[in-house]
Amino acid sequence: MKIVISIGGSLLYPQDFDFEYAKKFAEFVIEINKNNKLMLVTGGGKLARNFIEVARKKNENEFLCDLRGIEATRMNAQQLAKIINGSDKKTNETILKISQTQ
Repeated sequence: MKIVISIGGSLLYPQDFDFEYAKKFAEFVIEINKNNKLMLVTGGGKLARNFIEVARKKNENEFLCDLRGIEATRMNAQQLAKIINGSDKKTNETILKISQTQ
């Protein structure tokens, strides 16, 4: 079965990145993925809001503010992927493989 899970950035990054929550979530994801094809989507959380706030203080336009938020979202996704995969090497290979299929 194909399953998509969207995890809000506020769960991963309420004030700082929540490693304990991310580890528990990773265990859940690994278990679900055993018998299913799983796709995860993450949000930016507090990190994205902080990046955007700084960009606005620097009078950056909304397009650049959006880019800051997107970058924070990617950082959360990469950190979660590293926890799930157990290593940077495997995470980078997975990200590369996904980007080549789009």
